[in-house]
Amino acid sequence: MFKEIISRFKTNNANATNFDVEYNSPRYMNILKLKELDKNTVIAVPDFEIMPEHKLTELERNNNYTAYYKNGMLYDVSPRDHSVSLDENRDIAYNARYIVLDGKKYDLYNSDSILSIELPTFKSEEASFGYVTRNLAYIMNMRAKRTFAPELAIPLVFQAVNLMIRSDISWTKKDYMRHVAQLDGIDKPQYAKYLVAQLRNIVPCVADDNYQKKLYLKRQLENARLWHTDLIEMTSLFTTCSECAKYQSRVYSISGMDKRFPKLPEQVFEYGGIHPGCTHSFNAFCYDIRKKIMIYTTGQDNEADIVYVDALKYSNRPFVDNRTDQEKEHYEKLTKEREKKHRWDYDSLVKYLRRASEYDWICRYLPNMAPKSLGGYTRMKHTNSKNYLKIREAAMELNKELIEEVNE
Repeated sequence: MFKEIISRFKTNNANATNFDVEYNSPRYMNILKLKELDKNTVIAVPDFEIMPEHKLTELERNNNYTAYYKNGMLYDVSPRDHSVSLDENRDIAYNARYIVLDGKKYDLYNSDSILSIELPTFKSEEASFGYVTRNLAYIMNMRAKRTFAPELAIPLVFQAVNLMIRSDISWTKKDYMRHVAQLDGIDKPQYAKYLVAQLRNIVPCVADDNYQKKLYLKRQLENARLWHTDLIEMTSLFTTCSECAKYQSRVYSISGMDKRFPKLPEQVFEYGGIHPGCTHSFNAFCYDIRKKIMIYTTGQDNEADIVYVDALKYSNRPFVDNRTDQEKEHYEKLTKEREKKHRWDYDSLVKYLRRASEYDWICRYLPNMAPKSLGGYTRMKHTNSKNYLKIREAAMELNKELIEEVNE
């Protein structure tokens, strides 16, 4: 049905620009040529040092948990509680010593075995339906972030990153940099510097904060070419900044040739939005198929109401900030909440991971002195308690120096 509508649109829409012969703006062409992630790329672990063999704790020796994967997707675990779903058995997969991937068994307590994992294709029905938490890349990502013994953490981090690159999950710069922080957290800065340099060369979103928005714009510009339309719609958001308020909820002419609508602002080709970090999206638009666009207005109790307006008329309104006082207040409040929730402080994260790495070491080598939780260890360390001083002294006898922290 949709193909028939598009076919009719191509035939009947005299105002549609023919993309087979027209627009060659440099910025437009740069978006269409945007480099995409090569999913066959593999980042090898650098040979900076010879890693010791991992010494198993009693708990690790008794761990026979096994997770089974096909094409990179979890399909079974052992032992399994068959009275509940596979998803409710995921803790087995998260803590498994062994993984069986496409018939081959690997030991996650052995660095050579971890590095020998053959990266899967992730081509399966489950992968396409978005079972993210069954995805090996997701599970290994979780595993690497909870491992602090360097001889295991280093190979796990690199394999987790390689699986992230190979999978179809949309990972962010923050997701990748979390693994760089893990390497700094276990006091392996040379590996962290190497990994971040590789990521900047290989993973576009690490080098360009606006990459994901530009990639989405590229997809929509390709759709516009496919549909033979010169039009693209900027979505509407109830909570938006003063600049985006001027531009949102409009249909634009990509080339400027369709004079019924305003020309798409040039900065959109640079950022994938109106400005760096813009949260709006742009979607290919067919005016013959859809005459109205959706906007948000302030309704009762200052909540958002959805209204449909004439696309042509509303797109040609004055370019001014038309937000109400309530909408401005709502934006300021939500912005502060987002900043607090999503603040990305790399140095603080590394500091936390170093403390977590110390706690992991204490649990491994001084189990009788270890506090019950990382929170408990953090408190005793910040207060420089008698028990902490005893732990520090015992650690020094094993040639382990605990990092001094300034409690800010």
